[in-house]
Amino acid sequence: ATAVTDRPQSRSDMLPDIDEINQTLRATSERRSVHAGEVDYEDEEEETGGFGRGFILTITLFAIGTALYVFAPQLGESIPQLKAAMDAYVVLIDQARAGLDRLVATAMDMINGTPAE
Repeated sequence: ATAVTDRPQSRSDMLPDIDEINQTLRATSERRSVHAGEVDYEDEEEETGGFGRGFILTITLFAIGTALYVFAPQLGESIPQLKAAMDAYVVLIDQARAGLDRLVATAMDMINGTPAE
């Protein structure tokens, strides 16, 4: 009966404590005190990535470009100096949209197996 009680109850009882191992692996100047059950969140500083800022910037630029495209006739009428620039911008966006349409149509033809013209 004593042999059964001497055995560990689970696998985690058989493994060494990870905090003790980590402390012994650090240089002497980096050692921290280890307290059982205490979690140290100092090393896990949350980095603020640029993804969110980049995404917001992209959406903002897209919204501004769309607003300029949609309201180009009204801007050209209200500010005559902008009329030539707004007309050129609208032509540029229309050409880009037509090119994108051709690109998507070509890709769809390739996917569907239709030969290109």
